[in-house]
Amino acid sequence: MFGIFCGAMISGVLSDQFGRRRAVCCSGVLFVISSLATAGAGSYAAFVTLRFITAMAGSGVFGCMFILTMEVMGPRWRALVGLIYQIPFSFGFMSLSAAAYLVRDWRYLQLVISAPSVLMLGFWWVLPESPRWLIMQDRLPEALDVLRAAARRNKRTLPSDEEMMKMMAEFRADEVKESAGDDESGDRSALQSCANGVCEMFRLVRTPRMRRISLASFYNWLVVSMIYYGVTFNSADLSSSPYLAIFLAGLVEIPAVLISVPLINRIGRRPSMVVTHLLTGAAILCIMAVPRWLAWPKLVLGMLGKFAASAAFGIIYLYTAEYFPTTLRNAGFGSSSTCARIGSMAAPYVVDLLSPVHWTIPSCVFGLAGVTAALVALLLPETNGRRLPETVADIERGVWERVTPAANGEMETVKL
Repeated sequence: MFGIFCGAMISGVLSDQFGRRRAVCCSGVLFVISSLATAGAGSYAAFVTLRFITAMAGSGVFGCMFILTMEVMGPRWRALVGLIYQIPFSFGFMSLSAAAYLVRDWRYLQLVISAPSVLMLGFWWVLPESPRWLIMQDRLPEALDVLRAAARRNKRTLPSDEEMMKMMAEFRADEVKESAGDDESGDRSALQSCANGVCEMFRLVRTPRMRRISLASFYNWLVVSMIYYGVTFNSADLSSSPYLAIFLAGLVEIPAVLISVPLINRIGRRPSMVVTHLLTGAAILCIMAVPRWLAWPKLVLGMLGKFAASAAFGIIYLYTAEYFPTTLRNAGFGSSSTCARIGSMAAPYVVDLLSPVHWTIPSCVFGLAGVTAALVALLLPETNGRRLPETVADIERGVWERVTPAANGEMETVKL
């Protein structure tokens, strides 16, 4: 988990500096090498080191590929694709349990589960660079080539090269002006960038309403990640067959992700978060009432908790991008994601250190965390069908505008 934490931070910097495509490909090469090398580790120290590198590289591939996917995806499909992007993660879970059942020697198992990653070596020849990143780097001809290739594949027609270059130049000018503020050149030293990052972090908690949203977001991300990984780690103790438990833990994620999109659009973002948190907490707390020798009821309740936790994980990714204002969206999302990594690192310790004391304690911790997260989620604003805030001032005014007009033809406003 610490490797994932480090990989998320390092890959984010590399993708901004050298491009999404290069970051994905370099992370993929490192993942293939370290994953295959783990099978030949001759000592525990070497094994742990290689696993750390593998986790760091895997986090880079997953995170940078997600950014690349979102940047080339149109607004209409962004939410759906963002959730579907997580489904292969579930197939990986299920494949791992099947491979572990068939291959009992850990070295051969490591080789088996690492072999498919060799396909990532071909990413360089099939992945396009993000047009948005190329435009921001003032590499407009390359961005135009990527857009032309995409238009040909989708059988669409773009304006002339001159018009496209003009539109991209205007887009870049607007983005640079917005990000640079009063600095017309947009050039900043590393020290200035670091100072600006610290200032953005402070702005997340400086004003009352912004502080309420930020702290609620941090806690929800921490709990969602801790429960998601905690239930996964603890699932082997819920059944007499750890292979079946891990397989089911991956299987329930697929319907959980698929149900997230209609759920958040029908009942809203905040109610969806509250419902999934409550369902997670209630299901896990009910495990404590089941006798330890009854495996199937515990397994069913555990999988119900994993189902709800997976849905909450998918929802919070989209929700977070909507309740932070535009000027602090990256800082808010990054800070919340960091809290998630802290929760994921804490999860195995909750399971491994507290289970020997009493087998119900991990369920108690995860269940109560889910219930409290549901209560904290009530502090977050509803964003479904509402215009997103642009600045902290919009947040502090406590007014959110609906996208659809009200009966009198004016924009309807709602208080936070």
